[in-house]
Amino acid sequence: HGQGECWYADAATGAAAGEGSHFVGEWERDKRSGHGVWRGARSDGEVCFEGKWAADERHGVGTAAYASGDAFEGMWVSDCKRLGKLAYANGDEYEGDFASKGRHGLGTCRYADGTVYHGEWVDDKQHVVSSNWVGLEGLDERTSRYMDQRVAKGAANPKAKPPRGGGSSRKVVPA
Repeated sequence: HGQGECWYADAATGAAAGEGSHFVGEWERDKRSGHGVWRGARSDGEVCFEGKWAADERHGVGTAAYASGDAFEGMWVSDCKRLGKLAYANGDEYEGDFASKGRHGLGTCRYADGTVYHGEWVDDKQHVVSSNWVGLEGLDERTSRYMDQRVAKGAANPKAKPPRGGGSSRKVVPA
């Protein structure tokens, strides 16, 4: 138990011990536990994490930086992002729930072009059902664009029932 530093070998990049990822922080029973900083290269593009660890996993409040220029700040549970803010290098910002495959649950994305989407996300995509949207010309085409992560403006049907398995209110707010 205490403070320590460790250099890891990295099989993915071929880096030998002392050249791979690096951790400086608190340890307990030979596992990262408490506050610490990790630097390296993960398969998801993450290059740095600073925050809380428990039993060798990111667990608690932390920040992560990615090679793409994206940055995450929020809550981690069992080594996965769960709730927080993800700022994309292109200027988009998402704040809300996460799961192992990305944005998942209730969240708000403010796009760099000023458009805002607030609603449910599933597997990193907006979960929009065409029957929940009214008052739009070309409804099916616009809904398809939402499902493809493109942005369109619309109005929510407040009487629409949420999809099976729960749901949330959905609205698109023009800039």
